[in-house]
Amino acid sequence: MTVSGALGSLALFLTETTARCPVIWKSLTLGSAIFFIVTPLLAPALIVLMPSDILIRPRRRFAETPRTRLIPYILWHLVKNLLGFSLMMLGFLLLFMPGQGLLTLFAGTLLADLPFKRRLLARLLGAGGVRPGVEKIRRRFGRTPLIFPENGDL
Repeated sequence: MTVSGALGSLALFLTETTARCPVIWKSLTLGSAIFFIVTPLLAPALIVLMPSDILIRPRRRFAETPRTRLIPYILWHLVKNLLGFSLMMLGFLLLFMPGQGLLTLFAGTLLADLPFKRRLLARLLGAGGVRPGVEKIRRRFGRTPLIFPENGDL
């Protein structure tokens, strides 16, 4: 099946499902409207809250977690990853609906523990037009600039 065939099948499925159950259509519309408003506010907040060394700090390993903090560690990562993957799925849906799909995907990627997360974030945040905007937002809120890894350090 080609990509256009898969997207056509997805569009047909969504159309048929929403025709049979208007509550789904109303929920998707409401969710899209909410994320259209919330995501542009959320992205700068995430940029400001990111530690400046997020792209170069060593990853904390599960084995390094003290036994007394094991349950909170697992619960925190479970909730964080569920929220991150939910935002990534919602961001993918918002690419085809009105809303801020790319920003929602970005927020989900920031939250989820993915093996390629640092490399992806370094490429996204270090892109020509993005990096000056990110630094401007961080400067406005008194944060230090992001520290980018040397080439090949990811």
